[in-house]
Amino acid sequence: MRPLTLVLSLLVLAIAALVFQKPIPQSLDYHDFADHRTMFGIANFWNVVSNIPFLFIGFLGITKSFRNWNRNVNLERRWLPMLLFLGIFTIGIGSSYYHYAPDNATLVWDRLPMTVAFMAIFTWLIYDFCEEKVGRFTFWIALIFGIFSVWYWQWTETQGKGDLRPYALVQFFPMLVMPFLFLICPQKVHYGRNVLLGGIFYALAKVCERFDPLIFTSTNSIFGGHALKHFLAAVALYYIVKIVDEKREIVRENNLQL
Repeated sequence: MRPLTLVLSLLVLAIAALVFQKPIPQSLDYHDFADHRTMFGIANFWNVVSNIPFLFIGFLGITKSFRNWNRNVNLERRWLPMLLFLGIFTIGIGSSYYHYAPDNATLVWDRLPMTVAFMAIFTWLIYDFCEEKVGRFTFWIALIFGIFSVWYWQWTETQGKGDLRPYALVQFFPMLVMPFLFLICPQKVHYGRNVLLGGIFYALAKVCERFDPLIFTSTNSIFGGHALKHFLAAVALYYIVKIVDEKREIVRENNLQL
């Protein structure tokens, strides 16, 4: 099966599943983290400061993207890593703001930069596994839809009928597509190992998020699962930075050969 056919087939199935799913409102329990401690005047201290690694990862990625800027003549390929790491950097800011005062209003500023990062990763996969013109089209559609999904969720919440379905598609569809693409085209790209390691750490992060209270009590209230989730997610994103490094090195070698 061609990669593009696979992506479109999975997209149709995912959309169909969400269409038949009832609207998903944001549970208010989502904002009730196990670790509420205030330290140094900062509410929910560990859930806030555990976002600092995103700032470092984002800044590191932005720096590397600038170094590689002139080696990519394609506008979208220049902006893909830049948007990805700008998204990661602003996750550090938006997520800190949200965890300082968690509610639906501040959650918007956590989710908005995450959609930019998710859609950049998804478009990156399309560029590398499918045709470049498909990647160029996906670049704009994915970015617009990602931003729309957050706006739509916020608007439906204000109408008293919150609906997270579009945002769920944005967050989880790239993770659904990724293993299938690597399965059918294992030799298509060079960075499979980094994607695998990043995926493992991201999965561990989601597990820690799910078992936030259990981890908090099991560690005698030293730290909660949500703060641990942030650190593990930052490790996952570090492997994405390594992909940018590898891509830059391959481009440099190709230029030397020319």
